[in-house]
Amino acid sequence: MTGGAVCGVDLLVDGKAAEPYLATATDWTQATLEPYTDDDGNEMVAITVLIPAGATLRIAFPHQDDYVYTNTKSEEAYRRVKIPVAVFYPNEPLDEAELTIAPQVTVTAADGTEHAVDCPSFEHTFPMLLLAIDSEGDPRKDAFYAIADKDGVYRLLGTMLGEDSKPIDVGIRLTANDTELVVYMGGIFFADLPCVGNAPTTYVLTAEKNDYMRVRVTVIVLPYEEGNSVDL
Repeated sequence: MTGGAVCGVDLLVDGKAAEPYLATATDWTQATLEPYTDDDGNEMVAITVLIPAGATLRIAFPHQDDYVYTNTKSEEAYRRVKIPVAVFYPNEPLDEAELTIAPQVTVTAADGTEHAVDCPSFEHTFPMLLLAIDSEGDPRKDAFYAIADKDGVYRLLGTMLGEDSKPIDVGIRLTANDTELVVYMGGIFFADLPCVGNAPTTYVLTAEKNDYMRVRVTVIVLPYEEGNSVDL
């Protein structure tokens, strides 16, 4: 995970606003959520909850310790928690780039009764992986034909790219059908794809990385014939 740290602040100090407060909720059963970008360019959300006296606020995070804060004051108080969006990442490969993130917020009263707090969800767009194949000019192409050589094999050479077209070589799982391929430094990978039984043979290349949209490229390997060619 990258980005800023989780930080909680009281919105009232000596009866005065500690910082601008845009939320309008006055009921502790409802939270407000404000997306923003911090000074370092990190995507953040600010969740604000009204916490009764003696109650404990909990915001659940999928892959690290939850945020927990107890209002020890003798009166209810607003608590604004600034959270990097990355804290809510699912930490697994994704089938879609767009994901709805619904923070789980609870308040436990002083008597131990736990109550769910209604917190707005927000949308986040995750990056995509790209497979740049040596014979293909467009890394976003999802299918192509290839011709086996005289040995009946298509020698595939490619590069793993991020959405910014820069090579990625860390945390990648790349397979050709059920065979796992090695991704080398600089995102380079190789694969020998045989034309089985001298008949057109289909391979599906699948690339995965946590918190990226997975990519699949279909390669149909055609038998070698003297003078045979396909429009790649």
